[in-house]
Amino acid sequence: MKYFQTTFRKKDGTLREIKYIELEQIMSLSEQQKALFSLRDYKQDTKPRTLQEGSRLVFDIDNKDFRIINFNALETEIEQKELDYEQKWYNYTI
Repeated sequence: MKYFQTTFRKKDGTLREIKYIELEQIMSLSEQQKALFSLRDYKQDTKPRTLQEGSRLVFDIDNKDFRIINFNALETEIEQKELDYEQKWYNYTI
């Protein structure tokens, strides 16, 4: 499975480096594979949020939670890397 790494500028002006997996990748996994992610707060039947243009919901690997990234505020190029999703996330470090 691929993951991505980039740095973006947050609304408060600070820089934030993030390692993330696209939501579409996670949702295409089997139920057993999805269980490796911390999906406890994600519910498909919740009310949809309206995102700013250029923003996307992603899974933050380091914080093991979902985050919204504004791709219009990127400070570095997006790097694509390979990830072994068989690892247990609560013990996993990239």
